[in-house]
Amino acid sequence: MAVLQNISEIRWRGVITVFGCFLVHLTLGSFYSFGNMLTYMVSYMRKHGLPDLTYGEFIVVNSAWGFTQGIVTPFSGFIVRLIGLKKAIFLGCTIFSIGTATTYFTLDSGNLMLVALTYGVTQAFGEVIALIPPMTIAMSWFPEKRALVTGLVVGGFGGGSFIWNQVQTAIINPDNIGVVDEYFEDEEMLNRVPTVMLILAATYFSIQCLCMFLIQVPEDLEQNGEEENETFKSFLVNVLKTALSRKEFYILWACRFCMQLITQCVSGFYKAYGLTIDDLSLEHTCGPDGSSPCKIDDHFLSTVGAFSSLFNCASRILFGFVMDKTSYKTTVIIETILLSIFVASLPATASGGKIMFAGWIWAIYLLFPAIFALQPAVTTQTFGYKYGGTIYGLLFTCDLVLNPIVGATSQPLLDATGWSGYFYSLACFGAVAVLVNFFFPRNPSAVERRKSNEAEINGPSSSLQKEN
Repeated sequence: MAVLQNISEIRWRGVITVFGCFLVHLTLGSFYSFGNMLTYMVSYMRKHGLPDLTYGEFIVVNSAWGFTQGIVTPFSGFIVRLIGLKKAIFLGCTIFSIGTATTYFTLDSGNLMLVALTYGVTQAFGEVIALIPPMTIAMSWFPEKRALVTGLVVGGFGGGSFIWNQVQTAIINPDNIGVVDEYFEDEEMLNRVPTVMLILAATYFSIQCLCMFLIQVPEDLEQNGEEENETFKSFLVNVLKTALSRKEFYILWACRFCMQLITQCVSGFYKAYGLTIDDLSLEHTCGPDGSSPCKIDDHFLSTVGAFSSLFNCASRILFGFVMDKTSYKTTVIIETILLSIFVASLPATASGGKIMFAGWIWAIYLLFPAIFALQPAVTTQTFGYKYGGTIYGLLFTCDLVLNPIVGATSQPLLDATGWSGYFYSLACFGAVAVLVNFFFPRNPSAVERRKSNEAEINGPSSSLQKEN
């Protein structure tokens, strides 16, 4: 009886910890509200020092975020190893909130690079330090349900914008003021844009401090960290040797490259694209002559963005469950095929109206986030707990390549091909992801078990013995 009671107590501590990890990702998931904030921030800066700024040019802020993520994430595992899991979460969350708050000042600078520094680089630096430890802690509480638990935690990251989109729009544009030639012009509305940064920063940090009381690192995970006597140099060499000697790493890297590129472009531009679509449910009473078609209004697009985050959240849980029941390979191929189809057909929503537009955006948000639940789980499955988190961080090096591409080509591509050509180009990357995943082994853990068995035969010093 006492044993059962102890097991029940441990499980409840695990559940509370997973909830705390979920809340950390919920605040970090404000990343997905970038598409909502982009329209407000660009419109504000056009009135304060950059009158010719466009949405396509502002995407450099998103690219700065991704580029920083690509640089820092591979080293985040080493930071965690030096200071511990919970301290890394708190440090990352603090830096993240500081990045949000300091954007209050850079918005008035008239310098896009300064905004990229605070809202892109600083936020991303904090986010990547705090991103992986919650997943590691959650998986260690429920190792038999790695993909599902990871999906629950990163579901917070995906679902964050459901809250933050609504908060941002409620504060900045409560009266649903429309755009003029794709940009907001109302001075009273735009003056609220910097203030929302301070409100969001205070809210994020308050929630993150609460999470520090909810999250508990399992004793065995802490003891493993304390007993680990491997030098930093040896750890680094072993991580690189383990990753670079396996074809799975290269396939995962290529897949993440394609999926992250689609993620950043769709989440960054969905609202800007939506503002160009005619609202077929209204009379032609807009424009200077009062007889032009009206565009989809701001509140509707913010609602689409908010509900897309629910699909984002559900995607990570749903596909995590599917992976636990089937395999990574089966799950990711289904995901990438469907995503390619919906992205390629997104331009058709321009003639289908706002309901079709909403449906397509929600379908895309149900698909692309799955990779962010699948890859942490399959990386741990393939490379083990000791190196899995750090190797997952190495996958983020693809951001170093894709973000300069996105930043440099988005506006020229839009100018040359319009929205249709832009989305067709994105769909091609989805097709590439489908192809590369056909080369991924169905059960990579079988290779891992063979290595573990060899390690047990050759000597007791193998790190894999600790896992088993």
